[in-house]
Amino acid sequence: VALIRPFIDMTKEDIVNRAVAQQVPLAKTWSCYKGGDVQCGTCGTCVERREAFLRAGVPDPTTYLASPPLPERPSE
Repeated sequence: VALIRPFIDMTKEDIVNRAVAQQVPLAKTWSCYKGGDVQCGTCGTCVERREAFLRAGVPDPTTYLASPPLPERPSE
C-alpha cells in the first residue's frame, strides 16, 4: 500500500498558484462543506479558499452566497 500525498507540504496559496500554472478551471472546483447550488463563502473551507486566492494574488472565480470580510489571521 502506498499513500500518495502530493499537496501535504504545500500551502493553499501554493496550490492555487500551481492550479493556475496548470490551467485548472478553478471556477469548476468545489470546496464548500455546506452543499447547495452555490458555495456559502462562510464555512471554514470556503474561508480558507477565499484566503488562498487573496494571498496568491489570483482573482477568485468562485460564486459565493456571502463574502463577508475575512477574519484576521493570527501572527505566525
